[in-house]
Amino acid sequence: MEPVGRPAPFLRLERQVRRLQWLAVVLVAVIAILPPSLFVVFELRHLRTETERHARQLALLVVAEVERAGPDVDALRALLERETRFGLAALALTDPDGREVVQIGHGASLLSTSRIAVGLPASTAPFAEIRVAGDDKRLLLDAARVLAIHILVAGLLALAVYRLPMRSLRHAIEEVEKTHTQLLHSAKLSAIGETYAGLAHEINNPLGILLSRVRLMLAAARGRGFDTDLVRDLEMIERHGSRIGAIVRGLLVFSRKTSFEAIDTDINELLHEVIALVEPPLGKHGVKVLAMLDPGLPPIAGSRDHLQQVFVNLLNNARDAMPGGGTVAVRTYTVNGTVVAEVEDSGSGVPPEIVDRIFEPFFTTKDHGTGLGLSVSYGIVRAHGGTIAVECAPTRGACFRVSLPAGGRPT
Repeated sequence: MEPVGRPAPFLRLERQVRRLQWLAVVLVAVIAILPPSLFVVFELRHLRTETERHARQLALLVVAEVERAGPDVDALRALLERETRFGLAALALTDPDGREVVQIGHGASLLSTSRIAVGLPASTAPFAEIRVAGDDKRLLLDAARVLAIHILVAGLLALAVYRLPMRSLRHAIEEVEKTHTQLLHSAKLSAIGETYAGLAHEINNPLGILLSRVRLMLAAARGRGFDTDLVRDLEMIERHGSRIGAIVRGLLVFSRKTSFEAIDTDINELLHEVIALVEPPLGKHGVKVLAMLDPGLPPIAGSRDHLQQVFVNLLNNARDAMPGGGTVAVRTYTVNGTVVAEVEDSGSGVPPEIVDRIFEPFFTTKDHGTGLGLSVSYGIVRAHGGTIAVECAPTRGACFRVSLPAGGRPT
């Protein structure tokens, strides 16, 4: 059964791989069966030819013996017994009614094609016909040996075909499909970001005017000693207006509509600062931070403030994922010219059904969250030319991996 919702190109690739597998099976079957079959055919033809030659020679010997000593059964039996030692399985002399007068050997070959009958002249009466069966037992043993060798070779070939090209091809298709899914996800988030950026710009201007007027009114109300309820209402309006402003700024960051200055940045140094900043409040919640930083990291070109915001948000999310306390591991290392920083918690992890939505704006699993923390982090990392991804396992919580291009700011 094909996976539901799988893109058509990958379904076609999967079908092509399946066809290649069946072609490999047919090829392996041909390699295993055809050569032994040809061997048996040629050897049978050779056996029949040799049996025919022996039968005619024996007919001449029988005729000569009967003419010399008469139809002596014992003499003919002795003569024929000597001949069975030369590749023949059975010999028989029959009378005109088809009854066997002399029988030597097991009486019949396993393969009917190796049985030959040669008529005798009337002078050899009561012997009318000599029947000869070729020794096909050795042929069948040789054929079984050849078949076993070819089956072994074909099995090894099938194993090699599966483990090397076929498995590699399937792995390549899975990697391409994963990359395709990531590109679609990035395109979706980019489209969402462009939409929200337009809305943010439309909201930002009137919101700025509204907040400035409210702040002037609040300052005037406080200075003139206006009613406490009025001051409290103005403070509430100013507070929620500022929260709306923070959300708008987050949307602008997510959509990369805000600029920042990229400088040479040491990720390890930045993470030490972030850990020093968040470790005390995390400790109050029973969360321990373990720093495992590679000292040989190259610098990156980035905005310290923005990247600090990313890692503070990831550490705070890790704290929220472990309400009863736990451990957060912060690691850094390099992979193929990329600086990688991981934040892994020991919480309950991210449910698989929401992994694809976790970086979407306003998507949150918290009761009082805005759903912008991870989306803003996504926008910041993407603005640095990097990627951010999440992995989760039931036994080890969630692991957020930030990958950034190595190398300082161009001079």
